[in-house]
Amino acid sequence: MAKQDLENPASLSPELDEQKKPADSDAIAGQTQEAAAKAIESPTQQFEWAETSVPENLKAILGKALESAAAPLFEQEFVSTKEIEVSRVVKGRLPFLPSKEEKVSTTLSETKKLIVEVNSKVLSHNYFEKGAVLGRFAEAQTSQPESFLVGKNLERNGSTVRALVSGIVRLGSNWIDLVPLVDHSWSLSQSEDKSWCYFDFAPGSNLIEAPNADAVLLAARQLGYKPEMLLQSACLGFLIQNASLTGNALVKHNLGLNQDSVWQICVSKDNLKAVLNCMKAFGDGKALELKALGSTLNASNVKYSKDKVKKDIMNWYSSNEKYLASYLLAEGKPAETAPAQTLSINADEFDKKLAPQLLETIKKSGLPLSLSSVFPCSAIVGLYAVAKDQRPLTLGPLLAGKPGMDVFGKIVPALETKKVDLKLFGSLELMGSNLISVKSAGILALAKENDRYFAACFPHADAEVQVQLSDDRLLAWISVFARLGLGKGLSASDINAALDKAGVKKGINQEVLQAIVSKASTGEAISRLEIAQGKAASGGSENQINYQIQFASGQKVRQRSDGSIDFRNQDRYTTVSKDAVIAEMAPPTELPSPGFDVTGKELAPVVDPSLALIIGKGIKVSKREDGISILVAEYDGELIREKNSISINPAFTIKGNVDTSTGNIKFPGAVSVTGDVMSGFSIVCGGEIKIGGSVEASLLSSESDILIQNGVKGAGKALLRSKKNVGAGFIELCTIMAVGDIHIKKALLRSKVKCNGKIVSPDDAHIFGGEINVRSGLHVGNLGNQTGVRTKVFFGQDILVADQISVEEKEIVKIQNELVSINSSMINAQKNADKSLMQLLINRKVLLMKALEKRNLRLFTLKERYEQHFDSEIVVKGTLWPGVVIESHGRLHEVSKPTKAVKIVFDTATGHIVESPIGQKPS
Repeated sequence: MAKQDLENPASLSPELDEQKKPADSDAIAGQTQEAAAKAIESPTQQFEWAETSVPENLKAILGKALESAAAPLFEQEFVSTKEIEVSRVVKGRLPFLPSKEEKVSTTLSETKKLIVEVNSKVLSHNYFEKGAVLGRFAEAQTSQPESFLVGKNLERNGSTVRALVSGIVRLGSNWIDLVPLVDHSWSLSQSEDKSWCYFDFAPGSNLIEAPNADAVLLAARQLGYKPEMLLQSACLGFLIQNASLTGNALVKHNLGLNQDSVWQICVSKDNLKAVLNCMKAFGDGKALELKALGSTLNASNVKYSKDKVKKDIMNWYSSNEKYLASYLLAEGKPAETAPAQTLSINADEFDKKLAPQLLETIKKSGLPLSLSSVFPCSAIVGLYAVAKDQRPLTLGPLLAGKPGMDVFGKIVPALETKKVDLKLFGSLELMGSNLISVKSAGILALAKENDRYFAACFPHADAEVQVQLSDDRLLAWISVFARLGLGKGLSASDINAALDKAGVKKGINQEVLQAIVSKASTGEAISRLEIAQGKAASGGSENQINYQIQFASGQKVRQRSDGSIDFRNQDRYTTVSKDAVIAEMAPPTELPSPGFDVTGKELAPVVDPSLALIIGKGIKVSKREDGISILVAEYDGELIREKNSISINPAFTIKGNVDTSTGNIKFPGAVSVTGDVMSGFSIVCGGEIKIGGSVEASLLSSESDILIQNGVKGAGKALLRSKKNVGAGFIELCTIMAVGDIHIKKALLRSKVKCNGKIVSPDDAHIFGGEINVRSGLHVGNLGNQTGVRTKVFFGQDILVADQISVEEKEIVKIQNELVSINSSMINAQKNADKSLMQLLINRKVLLMKALEKRNLRLFTLKERYEQHFDSEIVVKGTLWPGVVIESHGRLHEVSKPTKAVKIVFDTATGHIVESPIGQKPS
């Protein structure tokens, strides 16, 4: 990007820059803009100057007066109207009828004086005395006087303009005004008896040198007054100079020798300088009073050094000097102007090769914008390419200079920086106070004329043809972008050249091509119209597959028979069993065929690998005589179908938690969970279960091991059921059933445990609360706790046999209850002589008796097995606490006091539970 800083031009009208749009009248604001535009657009008036001459004493200062003059300022009256409803009371037609109120419409008009903006360039100027006719407008302009602005101090009457005061008349393109420049005037007169000579002096512009005192006294002597009768030249000069500075005229001032003392404090117009002029009395004039002079100084409010001024006045008062002229009382500090505002350009320059041609076109035809006639095309200094929403122009900040202080001690406001005079056209808009944004892409033209900038953004683009091909080159689309602004148009040859350049040679739709040529000639845009089409090569059809299983729906919820929604048992994955038939697959029905693309290239048939089903792991294939392939599962697992492949995964992994997002898990293989198992959900599988996080009140059932990385907070509802081993960091309020061992890293708390192996834990682990059935014993750091919570431990016997005994006993009770019922029914059948029912009851009783005998025999065998003792021991490396009750073969051992490092075994010789220190054999 090219960045250019431009010097801030002098403001053409500082007063206009400070004007604000009236907030209460949009209509008037609109009229203001219309008038401003009209004023800018109107041609220069043909004005013929009248003859005039500049006084000799003004010729030297004329240029200086013109330079220091303010910019032209004009006001026009605008009338806005507004219709409103008002209420009025209408008397009844008859005296006794009541009055009534009715609404009527009325029109209110409001007149406002608003600033009209003009081009402040001065085309010519002349000096005229008060009352002089300046000149005459050409006849063509007199019919529309409102199109030409006449400033203050001037009076227009038809085609002529007259000066109301003396001064410099400035003529612009559509305006004329007068800068006052009045000369000093003086005269002498005499008293009736000719004894006194009087001097009248009217001060003029302070740019003009005051009259010479000697010249005035010479005129008085020519009237017959002797020098010794007149005031001294220095004294009169002092009075003239004092009047010039203050602007106070001298009226009938006596030029005689007797002159009163005079003092005057003069403050400059900008209040930045205050001087004291004093003259002592002459002749019999009234003497200078220091007290009165002091009162005048105090009343002036000028901030001066009292000690210094008092000392200097007293020194002068005591001297022989008659005058204290232009004595500096105080001098203020002027405010400083801030640096001028800057205009920066942040945009790429338009193509340097094409820029001269475009610039020539703009100068001939103008900009393709409304009000383009106002834009000075001949003054363009740069062309830039801009995009939508780009910010190509930036106005620098309006800084404030340093404030000053006047001679009265008041702050002189700091002068604001000179603003950049910038006019915007087209799609440019001011954002905030500094950034200029582009609402639509195009060309930015920047012009500079008479310290004013003009910026316009207009759409610009040559008409363009774009041809796009699909990735496989089987389709071609054409888009025609119409020309914008001053861009070039399109021809049929341009369209054909674009097709050739893109390589489109075959499959062209000629009817569409003719329609595009016709639309392009009218400048119509076309968007992505299909112009050519090839023919794809065929790779044949895919295999015909008939699946013999029901795939999971993938739904996160399942609807129950009663219409309610089950969020736990979801249908998210498909499982198969070993040797299950998964699918029957037939060969494809369509053979491959060649094709061509729009560039004319021949396309050989390629067999699409995606059409063939890829058989992955866990699936074996066998073919029948009719050519049908049979897909059979080699083992249990999850059936995975992705795109054109199928396989069986013997393990199921859940990345995250088992919760409402997964539902309950039921899988024939192993299951791995990277997160937690949330309350109320279950995992039932035929392989190992691995949990990377924790387990809440859930069911975990495995045909193999259950391994939990963190632990179990079961809340009394969790169940771990394993046909092998269970391992966890900690287990709390949980039911555990394990055929193998249980491994605990930290604690086993308040849980119900049935373990046909042993419980193994580190030396610092804790086990307390609940009921523990363990066949091969346990090793733990601390058993029970210091609060004496009850902890019951059964060991040395097969707990699974105990469960079987419980089952048999329940079944025996059922049979016995049914026999009691049959006996009662047989008595009733005998009373009723119902032989058929009696026979049925006898047959049922015989079957029950045989079943009861078998059950009793099995129960006896199980009890004998249960009495079998298994080598086991309870080893406590830390503390065995009171509250622990240990049982084996019907013997109880209650711990009454804390004991450290003990081992407990069942002595088969004595039939007692023996406790001894670790390392010591029981006696």
